[in-house]
Amino acid sequence: MSIDPTVPAFIGITPLSKCLGVPPATLRRWSNNGVMPTPIRLAGAQGQRYWKIELLKTWIATMEKLPENMQSEVWEGIADQSAPLPKKTKTRKQEKGTTD
Repeated sequence: MSIDPTVPAFIGITPLSKCLGVPPATLRRWSNNGVMPTPIRLAGAQGQRYWKIELLKTWIATMEKLPENMQSEVWEGIADQSAPLPKKTKTRKQEKGTTD
């Protein structure tokens, strides 16, 4: 399967936690505290978190405690795990039968 370079790549919380070597709970805390880029959430506040790869690349590059050679390793791991956002089939309003 070839990747379309015009479609932004994203990574979910589980593969990102594996790449960074921290638990998903840590990523949730960092996200809530503004330590890392804000994720996109498909189903509102309770939905799965996805981060745009380009924002993560910039964030990782600014991490003072992460040596440059480790930055490239982390970046390669994240790039390998990235994918387009999953397609939503229905919005919450469509599921409830309401439209605005």
